[in-house]
Amino acid sequence: MLAQNMNSTLDKIVRNMLNATASQIACANGVNGSTPTEINQTDIDLAIDYLEGNNAVKFVPNMEGENKFGTAPRWAGYWGLLHTDLRSDLKAVSSFLSRNQYPNPKTALEAELGSTDEVSWLMSSEVFESSGTYNNVIFGQNAYARIAIDDLASEFVIKPLGHGEDRLNQRQSMGWKSFFGSVILDDGWVVNLQATQA
Repeated sequence: MLAQNMNSTLDKIVRNMLNATASQIACANGVNGSTPTEINQTDIDLAIDYLEGNNAVKFVPNMEGENKFGTAPRWAGYWGLLHTDLRSDLKAVSSFLSRNQYPNPKTALEAELGSTDEVSWLMSSEVFESSGTYNNVIFGQNAYARIAIDDLASEFVIKPLGHGEDRLNQRQSMGWKSFFGSVILDDGWVVNLQATQA
């Protein structure tokens, strides 16, 4: 549970840093009548155009098609972080390809839902949401960096029962600490695609 708590906290630090990017696109081509609208193909393409126009380097390699029933090739692409609340909306996008339809689905990450053309989408409930607007971040290589002092930057600290002045063995403690930071390296290589639910 400590490891889960530490990883969740560090994820939120990275999430908050990515939310600070100056590059934002509010979905405007959906049909739900909200501002912004639901996630859709046209606005995903605008985000890709932005990254391509700034020479962002793709993360995900191309996956060639194979002669397997119900599969399709996956394009080389960027990573996208999608809130779990928008899972059904992403599945409704015209170019959506489920990871189960990849020629080799075993290569997909555990959190990977699928892809839409040049974006492979990872789901997380940690994606920032405020008043029903979700900040779904799409990024290329070297868009941001994580900073750690050394290999021991994160540490679990466990004090056994009776440690210190606890003569009656009434207390013990467990916790973690981390020297950690993250920073955007190039706002041209990351874009916040804001969307609401359909």
